[in-house]
Amino acid sequence: MIVQPTMKARGETDTSPSATLKGLRTVESPVLKLMDQMNKPDDEQIEYLDYQDTYDISVLQSQKMRLPNGIDRSQLQNYLSEDQFEAAFHMSPGKFETLPLWKKTNLKKYLYLF
Repeated sequence: MIVQPTMKARGETDTSPSATLKGLRTVESPVLKLMDQMNKPDDEQIEYLDYQDTYDISVLQSQKMRLPNGIDRSQLQNYLSEDQFEAAFHMSPGKFETLPLWKKTNLKKYLYLF
C-alpha cells in the first residue's frame, strides 16, 4: 500500500501527530514551570569546583555542585579515591570493571553516581 500526503486547504489546522507533539512541547503550563524550577538548583546555590583527580563521593552525588569541564558524568566512579570506591561499591575498581554493564549501571544508580 502506498500512502501519499494529502493537500490541505488554507486556514485548515494541522492534526498530524507531529503537529500535535510540536504543540505539546510549547505548552505554557504553570505546573511545568514549577516542576522545572524545583528540579534545577538556583545559580547562587551551585558551587563551582576546581579540577581534581579525585573527589569525595558526596560531591559527586550532589546536584548542587557543578563539576569542572572534562569530567565524564557517566564515569563518576573513576573520580573516587580507591578507599572510597571500595567502601561504596564493596569491591575493588578492577573487579568492578569485570562486571557486566547492567550490574555496573545498577550499582551506580543505587549510589546516585550519574
